[in-house]
Amino acid sequence: AIFAYHTGNELETLESDGLKLRPELVLVQFYMNDFTIPPEAGGTAPPPSLGDRLTAVKNRVLYSSAFYRRLHQAVDGLGYLLVHDARRRWFPGSLNAAEPRGELAMLAATPDDERIAAFRLQHRIRDVAREHGARTLVILMPDEVQLFTRRYDGINERFAAFCRRQGIELYDPLPARRGEARSAGRGRSEEHTSELQSHHD
Repeated sequence: AIFAYHTGNELETLESDGLKLRPELVLVQFYMNDFTIPPEAGGTAPPPSLGDRLTAVKNRVLYSSAFYRRLHQAVDGLGYLLVHDARRRWFPGSLNAAEPRGELAMLAATPDDERIAAFRLQHRIRDVAREHGARTLVILMPDEVQLFTRRYDGINERFAAFCRRQGIELYDPLPARRGEARSAGRGRSEEHTSELQSHHD
């Protein structure tokens, strides 16, 4: 797992490193920003700047250190505990929804799966794994905004439909995670929020 890797990088990693391990199962975590693929990987995103490339090199070096990963997790965890978790609990409507909103719009504007680079690359990962006797399981990681609203469920529905057509095993943890967020009292449901707004009006 390396920060800012997209599905194309994961395919390259599978071919260069993963297959040497003779896997029986190839596990792929797919995040919403994995829909953004640069042109050199067959996508339409703007090419990375020099700064982006230097950051990628820095991350690859730093994340190779177990000590750095643990330190990074501790610092991030403290920040989430003190600030972000409180925001999610009490003000979920203030969370940044720009990414799922943009991905949903992109999917709606691109009905043909073949025109979406992330889907093509996911298909290729499945093929490479199958050629070497391995199954592929994709975990579709939800955006945190999705824990508190169903507005962006179309992303998951489209991804699940693609996986069904291609015979790719998929696990979508969103329903379980959404239930956990609600049972923990983290925010109000979209329906409850709408009801409150109606009373306010």
